Amino acid sequence: LERNGLVRHRRHKGTFVRDFDAADVRDLYETRRLLEKAAAAKVHRAPVAERTAAVLLRAMQQLESAIDGGEALAIVHADLGFHAAVVGMLGNSRVDAFFSTVATEMLYAIAILEATDRESKLRPREVLKEHREIFEAFTAADGHRAATLIDVHVDTNCSRLLRIIGTQPTDAADVTR
Repeated sequence: LERNGLVRHRRHKGTFVRDFDAADVRDLYETRRLLEKAAAAKVHRAPVAERTAAVLLRAMQQLESAIDGGEALAIVHADLGFHAAVVGMLGNSRVDAFFSTVATEMLYAIAILEATDRESKLRPREVLKEHREIFEAFTAADGHRAATLIDVHVDTNCSRLLRIIGTQPTDAADVTR
């Protein structure tokens, strides 16, 4: 966590969880947008490999199962797994490695959303619908629609997180344990 910048050690003072500021949130979501839209552009230019499509299908099924189960931590991990599968459609191991670093911060961001907005309890079907639409656009090789849906999804969640960190302290500990 320290290597990924999520905690900081201060000599003789202890360990502290890093707060996200507005610039951090915008950078994080813009990185996701760039990577996921690159995958959308790629799927629009060429058919999706069967193996890659299977990974995305499995990620979608895991998200559905997690939402059905209603356990916040499982939903957070499945949500992140879905987005990792989208980025994985680029078929680039270096990008996948880069995204795994981004995913560590995204885990924290999604956990903040979950801990504050209780998305898994209040709007599970809407969350599932958003992801299903992105999934269907990818499987239909409709890169333009996938890109549009990614923009909406990223903008919505980035705005929600900016609202949360700007108006109240958050404690994501109960989700990330």
